[in-house]
Amino acid sequence: DRSPSRGLGDVYKRQVQDQDSNDCRQLKRQLEDICMPYSNKEILIRIACHELEEWYFGDLDAVSKAYNKDLRVIKNKKKYRVPDDIVNPKRELQKLLPEHQQIIGAQRIAKYMNMENNTSVSFRMFVDGVRRLACASEKVCNIE
Repeated sequence: DRSPSRGLGDVYKRQVQDQDSNDCRQLKRQLEDICMPYSNKEILIRIACHELEEWYFGDLDAVSKAYNKDLRVIKNKKKYRVPDDIVNPKRELQKLLPEHQQIIGAQRIAKYMNMENNTSVSFRMFVDGVRRLACASEKVCNIE
């Protein structure tokens, strides 16, 4: 669905998009252009730098709990220290957890994710943006 609200009054929409091989800034401009007819609505566009799997590497405690496998020891390895810099997080996750399946795995991991301590910058920007949207809809906000 390319329309942010499609006639639903003051509905707030958020768009999460993998960057994949796109240029981040160009992709965001394209999404903003798509949303232009709905500029009277609160719109949030957030792009995971490469793939959403980066967000999992930002909270390896959650991944460990979801798969009952201690992966926390790798978070200090140079390759994994900055989740948003991992070149192919989907492939890296598959190497560490061959049993991981994209949709079911996301559901498993999400149950354990800690929004406050995730080390992925793109994840934190997404959460902050969603909080701002929620605050705008409630007209009251306590964001720290």
